[in-house]
Amino acid sequence: MTGMQPQKFSPHNSFASAVRPVSASTITTDTDGLEAGVIEIPTEEGVIPGYRAMPAWAKSLPVVLVIHEIFGVREHIRDVCCRFAKLGYIPLLRNCLLIMATYRRSRILN
Repeated sequence: MTGMQPQKFSPHNSFASAVRPVSASTITTDTDGLEAGVIEIPTEEGVIPGYRAMPAWAKSLPVVLVIHEIFGVREHIRDVCCRFAKLGYIPLLRNCLLIMATYRRSRILN
């Protein structure tokens, strides 16, 4: 048989072992030449915290809406924003988990 060989399940060859990080080092993009930091996005129900990174020289650049994974706004996803900014985009990241919590709270209280 060619290709991948089927394996019997055991704790040593599970899915979790297949998705382990290959290395322990974290990719970090420097913010030199960028304006990066927390922003407040106004809405009808208040403000939503977000994150923006953009080239310091930016006047009018394309915007990229960045959606975080299930873990929320963490260092990795902020680094993704910095990488987009280094490529000449203005990435905007909003906290979707906080939006869901605010929506649920407003529906329960009303």
